Amino acid sequence: LFLSLLIIKPSPASGQSSLERSKDSSITLVRQGLTQGRIDTGFVSMILKTSWEFHYLHHCDSAIILALKALHISKVSHYALGEANALHAIGVNHRFEDRYDSAMAYFQSAKDIFRSLRDNHLILAMLGIEANTYISMAQYSKAVDFTFQAITLADSLMRRGKLENSSELFYNLYENLGIVFTQLGMYDLALEHFSTSLTYSKKFGFMGQEDRGTLYFIGNLYSEMHDYTKAREYYERVITTPNLPETYSHIYTVCLRDYAKTLIISGEFRQADSLLGIALKQLRTFHDKRGIARTLVILSGLHLRQHRTRDALLEAEEAIRLAASIHALREQRD
Repeated sequence: LFLSLLIIKPSPASGQSSLERSKDSSITLVRQGLTQGRIDTGFVSMILKTSWEFHYLHHCDSAIILALKALHISKVSHYALGEANALHAIGVNHRFEDRYDSAMAYFQSAKDIFRSLRDNHLILAMLGIEANTYISMAQYSKAVDFTFQAITLADSLMRRGKLENSSELFYNLYENLGIVFTQLGMYDLALEHFSTSLTYSKKFGFMGQEDRGTLYFIGNLYSEMHDYTKAREYYERVITTPNLPETYSHIYTVCLRDYAKTLIISGEFRQADSLLGIALKQLRTFHDKRGIARTLVILSGLHLRQHRTRDALLEAEEAIRLAASIHALREQRD
């Protein structure tokens, strides 16, 4: 039964990405290991590697199945680190599907094991992802608390020489604070933390480039302030980046969508409609239900302005169904 659940039709070889090819190769090795009855730590790591490959290809169901198998084997073989890593992987996939409460339960269980192992680096990683999840849950006081816990721990480890190459970590943590304070309407404080995030990203990024995610969130901040000219400036800095890395593809897509919102405000309806169509198509490939719902809401508003009432109604109805399926109240309201 477990093996049958992992059967996914491969894409034609010519259209496969390197990640898809790696996933296909990995799943073959996992099947062989299961047939051989392997329960060693190396096999657990192999299963989790394959789980993450499915996750990055947006096949969360298969990713969870694999991580659950890794969890079972880890428990049987008394491999605590494997158990914690499997719990973490399951939690990330639940979070990706907007199942925040169950995600947080898995994160807490993973963090408890990491603490028993006294692995401060993995505890630090868990604090960061928990903070990020609280942002998605709009529980901003908890998000700030967990972020500062992470910053304090990271600073302590760094001063003791036990944390190297920490720029990526710090720019993510300060970016989180910027997002929280944007949502709370504390714009000056948000800009201060985004500025700190960009400083760290220049240290970490390729050839000193700023992090495109932070630039996107600064654009959102100015949009919240109704300074659409400034918002547009930051969005353009993201979408005009040459050779944008694959890891930024989701950021690029949502930025394209929100850039289209500024075009609507300036009356550039045709270009906005085209960009929203591109963004919607890409978000569907990501299976990003919240992102799809938000894009449909914007499209519905645009088509209502254009007196395309039938299209606007269908888009709003689809947005409501999607938002209700993940309990996204804000999107349902809109």
